[in-house]
Amino acid sequence: MTHTERWSVEVFLFQHETGTTARARLRATGSAEVIGEGTASRPTAAGRLAEVVDEIAAGRALVDLGHRLTAVAGDDARGVQSR
Repeated sequence: MTHTERWSVEVFLFQHETGTTARARLRATGSAEVIGEGTASRPTAAGRLAEVVDEIAAGRALVDLGHRLTAVAGDDARGVQSR
């Protein structure tokens, strides 16, 4: 029997003078939400580079989210094994 779940990730970009901060939030069924964060600096003359800075910050937030989710899974697995 196949079972499908849908997990949603939202990425929020906070742009400021010196760069962009991104937060990636995962909401999984039956689990606490997990949040990753990433930043990227914006050079003085940004222009088209502003979009690239956003992409870098978002990518870093998603990588951080992946690390945090893996840590949560490890904690959960240890909890199951100790029972």
